[in-house]
Order: sequence, then C-alpha cells, then structure tokens
Amino acid sequence: EDLLPRLRHLIISHATAPWFGAARPARFLRASQSIERIHSNAPDKVRVVRGAWPSEEAQRNAALQLAATLLPRPTHLLLVDGDEFWHPVELDRALALVYQASLVKRISWVRATMATYFKTVRFV
Repeated sequence: EDLLPRLRHLIISHATAPWFGAARPARFLRASQSIERIHSNAPDKVRVVRGAWPSEEAQRNAALQLAATLLPRPTHLLLVDGDEFWHPVELDRALALVYQASLVKRISWVRATMATYFKTVRFV
C-alpha cells in the first residue's frame, strides 16, 4: 500500500499454492483479504494475477507477462517480494535515481541490494 502513490501500476502476484511444502490455508486467507483491500482502494492501478506456479521464477514471469500488456506501457519494473520492505525515503531515492537516469538514457535498470532478515510483526 505504501507503494501506490509512487506507481502507475501495481501487479500483485498471489500464489494459490506454495512452491513447496504444505499449504497454509489461514495464511492464504489473510493474504487474500489484504490483496482484496489493496485492490479495492485503487482498482484502476492494481492488477492481481493468481496461480499455482512450480517456482518463484514461473510466478515472476506470469507477473511480467501481465506487465507487458498494461497501458501506458511500463518503462521500469520494481519487483518486491512479500518478505521485503523499504523505508519510504529509500524507496523514493531509488525511484528518483531510475527516473533521472532514464531521462539521459544512461541506464535501463538499477539493482538494489538489501539485507533481508526476518523479524516478528511486533518488531516491525
């Protein structure tokens, strides 16, 4: 939801089954409810693609295929996993860098590294 003001399009790729391991229906239901809330708040910006993919790559590629059909056509894509989050200031800096660089056509992509670590919801 924090990304919406900064984006033209938001694609949420929601797996209906885990890539491996046992299904967790309660978590799936909570995620579905969150996705529906986000979609209902900005139906013109948010697209949801659902499926049972065999891998992270297949899931990502399904979202990229949808992105290719959007109008106006996206010039840059930001892929954010559900277990990663960005501080709003850092996100704005990264998006500004991509935008400024695209004006002079010096770069076509930026890779941002981050330390992914797991914390409880209470900690975050």
